[in-house]
Amino acid sequence: MDQETKVKLDDLTKRRKEIKVWNGIYSLLVCETETVCPPSGRDFESEETSVLGQKLFSLEKDPTFLGDVEYLQAHKDQLDAIDRAIVVNSYRDIWKNKNVTPELDKEATGVYSKAFDSWIRAKYDRKYEEFEPMLEKVVDMQKRLLKTRDNPKGLSLEDMVVGDYATGFKAKDLDVYFANMKEGLVPLIKKVYSSRKVIRDDFLTRPVPRYKQLEFSKWLMKLLGFDFDSGALQETEHPFTIWLGSKDERVATHVYEDMMVSNLYSICHETGHALFAQNIPAEQEERGLEDYQTPDMDESVSRFYENVIGRSEAFIDLIFPKMKEAYAPALDDVTPHEFYLAANKVFRQPLRTEADELTYSMHIILRYEMEKGLLDGTLPYAGLNKVWNRKYKDYLDIDVKDDKEGILQDVHWTSGLGYFPVYAMGNGYNAAYAKLMNQDFAPEGGLDGVIRSGRMDKVLAWMKGHVFRKANLLSSKEWVKEVTGQDLQADDFIDYLTRKYSAIYDL
Repeated sequence: MDQETKVKLDDLTKRRKEIKVWNGIYSLLVCETETVCPPSGRDFESEETSVLGQKLFSLEKDPTFLGDVEYLQAHKDQLDAIDRAIVVNSYRDIWKNKNVTPELDKEATGVYSKAFDSWIRAKYDRKYEEFEPMLEKVVDMQKRLLKTRDNPKGLSLEDMVVGDYATGFKAKDLDVYFANMKEGLVPLIKKVYSSRKVIRDDFLTRPVPRYKQLEFSKWLMKLLGFDFDSGALQETEHPFTIWLGSKDERVATHVYEDMMVSNLYSICHETGHALFAQNIPAEQEERGLEDYQTPDMDESVSRFYENVIGRSEAFIDLIFPKMKEAYAPALDDVTPHEFYLAANKVFRQPLRTEADELTYSMHIILRYEMEKGLLDGTLPYAGLNKVWNRKYKDYLDIDVKDDKEGILQDVHWTSGLGYFPVYAMGNGYNAAYAKLMNQDFAPEGGLDGVIRSGRMDKVLAWMKGHVFRKANLLSSKEWVKEVTGQDLQADDFIDYLTRKYSAIYDL
């Protein structure tokens, strides 16, 4: 490494440490606002958050910081793997926003804020038409921001959006992936719908006091491998996981006393996110290469722990005795097998967040198709709710009652398009994890055998060695190939669901 490169790298390291500290303070305030801040204090905390956001914006727009990153990007061949990954990730973040002026950034913030308020009112009134003008403004703003980027490769807007959430991938990759997934899922869903299997689920709405669910949640998190010396469990309105700095990962859940599985799988999902953050290799963390895993990577791990692990019969057999004791008397007349069937029951209902594992990805596919149409201009905003309803009928045989349970159900479109696909990409990845674990754990009865023995530490060790180890070093596309040995594909996921639901529904 030549002297100028060393000087630039040292300066970048110093500046990134400062940004990391401010990011931690910002995240801490966001976490406090969402968990313990009293209602009367939220307006002031919002002002504080805004001030901190402006501070971070100024640090990340500092000309010297930008110059360091651009110089090092041009000389990255002189850097080792960790420093090179830091520079590549930093350059990617700068590339997205470096031409965004403070005025345009402020305008965008205003659009998204107004869109959120408009969405809240429209959802309450169950009328898409009230949100339609703001949705058009949100997408127009997103296009304006995308067009500020330097674009020597001539990427389409769709490619930029896909790459923002899953680096290295383009829209054509997702087109093929989702087409194959849809081809496999639609007939399987129809078979399940036609099954006469009756699954008991009356016990799922029996009341379980909040304190009992929270006590069990902590036991469950420890079982999965969560380190309470480096994290905490809190409560919130909408579950989330947030990184507050090295050795401080917060999980927040919401407890419904009459919906015991809601918190159960919220905890499995959010703990998956937290395990990823808590188990970045030590050298990467020490040198500041952390929290660069992309959303598709992150969602693959959270959904792996929620579904492939959490909804497996082996896992339910493992945790049921403790859960039955903790939730007594709610499960006194329930068997582990009955709970397993109920936890995997397919419901013909329109809400993505309440969807079962089988139909969930179809909820994502139809959103992806609509987002593409909005980005390329082929789908008009007027009557978009009718397009939504038609797709639900065609893909899932669901009649949507109104816009509240239809096109207005998700908050995502108040701040732009593009996040939804990562959920279904994650499903494809985690089916491949399970396939590989079954091979590696074959002497112990496969993944189910390891789970039944209570060795969740072995599952976490496998994830650390295969999934977490290079997540911050590679693009999403490179990482998928590194972990699974394959390019993005839906076959493993379709095979997994076919085996699982054929057995559940006696197909």
